[in-house]
Amino acid sequence: MIQIKEYNLGSIESELDVDIKAIDNLIKSDLKKISRIKTIETFFEDLKPIINIEDDSSFIKAPRNKIEQLKQIDTSISIADLRSFNTKFKLLAPYLKKKGKYKKCTLNDILEFIFGYHLENRTQTLKKVLRKIDIQNCVYCLAQYTTSYGLDKKKIYVKGNLDHIYPKSLNALVSLSINNLVPVCGHCNQRKLNASISKFNFNPFDSNIIPIFKFKDVLEIKKGQVNFKNLTDLKIENVNSTLESRLELTSLYKEYKSPIENLLERYKKFNSTSYEEHIEKLVKKGISADLEYFISETPYTEENLQNIPLHKFKSDFYKELEGCKKSGKITFS
Repeated sequence: MIQIKEYNLGSIESELDVDIKAIDNLIKSDLKKISRIKTIETFFEDLKPIINIEDDSSFIKAPRNKIEQLKQIDTSISIADLRSFNTKFKLLAPYLKKKGKYKKCTLNDILEFIFGYHLENRTQTLKKVLRKIDIQNCVYCLAQYTTSYGLDKKKIYVKGNLDHIYPKSLNALVSLSINNLVPVCGHCNQRKLNASISKFNFNPFDSNIIPIFKFKDVLEIKKGQVNFKNLTDLKIENVNSTLESRLELTSLYKEYKSPIENLLERYKKFNSTSYEEHIEKLVKKGISADLEYFISETPYTEENLQNIPLHKFKSDFYKELEGCKKSGKITFS
């Protein structure tokens, strides 16, 4: 729902970099085991110019331009005879049987096994890397914290999910790439689940669409007094059509009655006569920019939009109240 920047992976701590390199090396070692199988020789010819399994290039730290190239490699090659692959990997057969892919599998199914996003040590490393990247709430709905981390016996637990922008089921080569992963909440992840590219083609790295929340019909203004009516008539303009149709974001935001009621009560309280003198002192000190935070607790800036759930939602509500106050629709005693 907002554009995010390509992750800067150059600042990852040396300890994590060692873990990343170890995973990359294991992947490359496994790829080398099958590199001479004739039925998939063209796959390795396509892979070599992008990421060479003989050098230090990384799948995990792949920049976005590399991910775009990896996505173009055909991994849908049908595997008619698994014997040559089974001799290389002891656990491949049980893995494919568990997924129901043993009798009819593709190269991508084997690559999913090799890249091993399902392996705990690898997902733990990804979580640790994303912990260093300052995006704390769902990049799709902006409504809930997702990267609130808890530690238990050195494991990291994430509230929410890490979502593959480009599905690993279509190309497992990017299944561990940090620049193909974004933090999302359970609501969005559940609704996006199993969506095809044609039904969910939203990429937060490319989108600069920012929603505009309209509260005109949510409020009841009579004789200068404002009260909360309901959120049934909330309008969201400039919402991404893909997100709206798949994730039902308007319906989601209509559930957030409590923060809007609380903000309205704070707004009325801090605009009352008893607080007028205190607010004037704040403004005279030249800190009027902090006034919005003082009342709404959500100063809207580009820098922190990604870090506070419901940030834009509440900020737009505050701005709408300010507009009503300046036009004289709302008065305070």
